[in-house]
Amino acid sequence: MSSTTIPALVPLLEDSESNVRWRTANALGKIGSPKAVPRLISLLEDSDSGVRMTTVNALGKIGSPNIIVELTEKLRSDRFVKQSLSETTNIIQTIQQRIKYYKITPKNTLV
Repeated sequence: MSSTTIPALVPLLEDSESNVRWRTANALGKIGSPKAVPRLISLLEDSDSGVRMTTVNALGKIGSPNIIVELTEKLRSDRFVKQSLSETTNIIQTIQQRIKYYKITPKNTLV
């Protein structure tokens, strides 16, 4: 993956078309770079429920330990995201297992 891919995609997260935002979030999740996490977290407040749900899945695919609090808060407050609760719960459990297995700290560094 080119080092310019993520910087090229990130501005699309603010596109006026929701389908561009959710496709971009999905692409960033597939790429899996923790560099995209801060911008994806901001999408958890998107006006479109599909964008929010895709963003939750993208963050889960990236697996950064920094997202657990944000995902948990979103599950409590967003009825559309709650619809994918079991999938999101599995994502959070996977992240927690990775943290434990790899001894990852919240700053995404190995101990």
